[in-house]
Amino acid sequence: MKAHGLHDELAYGRARWDAEWRAALYDAQMIGRDPSLKHGKAWTYAHHRCRCPECRATQPGCKGADVRELPNAA
Repeated sequence: MKAHGLHDELAYGRARWDAEWRAALYDAQMIGRDPSLKHGKAWTYAHHRCRCPECRATQPGCKGADVRELPNAA
C-alpha cells in the first residue's frame, strides 16, 4: 500500500468503520497476494511480509484482520 502512497494505519483504520472500504480492501488484498505463498501462517506474515487478511489474522490481538469479520469470508 505504501507504494501507492497509502499508509497501513489509514487503510486499516478506515476499514474499521467503513464497510464499503473494508470490502474493497479485502478484495484487493486477496487479488493482489502472492499465490506461491502458504497463506494463513505467521511465518508468511513475518518473513514474506504478506498482509492479506488470512496472514494478518495469525497475529495476536489483530481483531481487524479476523477473517470471520470480513466480507466474502467462509
